[in-house]
Amino acid sequence: HSGEHSIEVELPFLKYLFPQAKFVPIAVNPDSRAVPLGSRVGEIVRDFERPVMLIGSTDLTHYGDAYAFTPAGFGPRAHQWVRENDARILRLAEQMKAPEIIEEASSPRNACGSGALAATVAAAKVLGAGRGYQVEYTTSYDVVPEDEFRMAVGYAGLLF
Repeated sequence: HSGEHSIEVELPFLKYLFPQAKFVPIAVNPDSRAVPLGSRVGEIVRDFERPVMLIGSTDLTHYGDAYAFTPAGFGPRAHQWVRENDARILRLAEQMKAPEIIEEASSPRNACGSGALAATVAAAKVLGAGRGYQVEYTTSYDVVPEDEFRMAVGYAGLLF
């Protein structure tokens, strides 16, 4: 839990929006177990009689002094760098390349929950998804801009 806290962030929203729903929260490490875990979850829920929704959660690039991560400096060029950094991992998810997601996130740090993303993509593939669809992308800077770009976290929504 020390590096990943999406369950505690997401669960109150889900309980509020879907009070009768039952939840099975799973924290997924960003390692070689993520894809097989996601595939197995897909196999298990494929035969459920009731509808099942799978939600995978990760923030994208955490950029700025507060995160000790400023490889492109500051200003417009750095903001563009963040967007391109996020685009690479989002493309992998859209293309259903689950095994490549964790490796992609390791160096450019473009997903703090890459295990969850990889597992979700793997489950979606088992359940018959042929691709992912990005419905929205933004950064915290886009939502609340400062005078000069100095920090941001990337966010996206994908459907499979």
